[in-house]
Amino acid sequence: MLLIKTDTPDRSWLTYILTEFMRINRATFEWQVVDTSVEDNGAPVLYYTKIPAGSPAIWNCGHPDPGGELFPEEGELYVFPGTQTTDPKFSLSFDLLWNAFVYLSRLEEWHTEKNGKKIGSYAQRHPRKPPSTFELPLVNILFDRLEQLLISHYPELTFQPSGKPVIEWSHDLDYLHKTIQLRLKQGAFHGFNALKSIGQPGKMLKKGVKALTFITTASDYWMFDYWQSIEQKLDKKSIFYVYTASGHKNFRSWLIDPSYNLANDRKLQDQLKNMLKEGYEIGLHGSYGSAVAGEQLKKEKEILENSIGNSVTKTRQHWLRYEEQHTPYIHDQLFEFDSTLGWNDRMGFRAGCASQYHPFDHKQQKAFGFMETPQVVMDSNIYDYGYGREERLLAKAEGLISRLKDLKSAHVAVSWHPRVC
Repeated sequence: MLLIKTDTPDRSWLTYILTEFMRINRATFEWQVVDTSVEDNGAPVLYYTKIPAGSPAIWNCGHPDPGGELFPEEGELYVFPGTQTTDPKFSLSFDLLWNAFVYLSRLEEWHTEKNGKKIGSYAQRHPRKPPSTFELPLVNILFDRLEQLLISHYPELTFQPSGKPVIEWSHDLDYLHKTIQLRLKQGAFHGFNALKSIGQPGKMLKKGVKALTFITTASDYWMFDYWQSIEQKLDKKSIFYVYTASGHKNFRSWLIDPSYNLANDRKLQDQLKNMLKEGYEIGLHGSYGSAVAGEQLKKEKEILENSIGNSVTKTRQHWLRYEEQHTPYIHDQLFEFDSTLGWNDRMGFRAGCASQYHPFDHKQQKAFGFMETPQVVMDSNIYDYGYGREERLLAKAEGLISRLKDLKSAHVAVSWHPRVC
């Protein structure tokens, strides 16, 4: 039994981050958070206090609100302002536990949204600096440091070895054919990329032609056979997140949401049923509005389950819409797994984590019941927001995936839209 002796009065967050650490790093021992006055009777002790009380010791920084530019620590670590110490009696020069909590609970986003600013799914709206830190699995790095600290003092505390990394190959089924809405959206996107190239006539012309070509040509996005043929060669089975139309659309939903209607599409229903028999998974691709409307998302889930004759436990919101005050509470009632937490405009680890984890409920100060599978790479990161830098970004994506083998319990999602074929 490891005792974590602490002088912090608020232990809900501490219990949360330690629970996630023990699970993700595959600890084999029991543990308990206690007051500093509790007798240890010879048990291993980790001290988490404002003033050194023993060894090994992690500094309790007092938990300032996150903000400002992150400070680089040794290696690839970055920590928040106000969380570093120069006291040599502490085993580390920073508050490892609070930094890990801020990253994993996405406390920065929680505060930002409470103050009235919507981050949505765009890293450029996030207050963190530098944004390149999203490319690092900072929580996993911190957890590994904590494991090393414990083992160095207590060799009898054991951890299971790393498991094989899990990559959920996934596809958001947004379009079955090129709709007028898609022509408008992608045409505008390519046109905007062309305008950004003013001063480079050749590049601007190339992007302008791409926009015009996309708007004026037809395409078929019924790519199931294509994907299945690739995955059969690789012995993989992916997850298809499927949209369901659940009622009347306003202009925003008409423009943003997919246009097909699963409940009336027998061909698509049969395709999905056959894929289920072959071992593929089907999840719900919740509409844009359903991210903040529980009854709507519940109805969409029921339509999908009735259409395929199978229960649905996984979800990913369309456009990666996720609002802290609403979305996780809805998901907690309806699903076992979510995979919405990624960025539209850049690849990386939105919560600093390359493992499945329980998100934190900041209202109730406890873990949510559902698991989050972090989406770390999406085709839009490369081909839309990274136009002109595709080769460099593909190499970066391979680097993000490659490093998973060095982490404990790595489990992430990669998303590719059929239209990108």
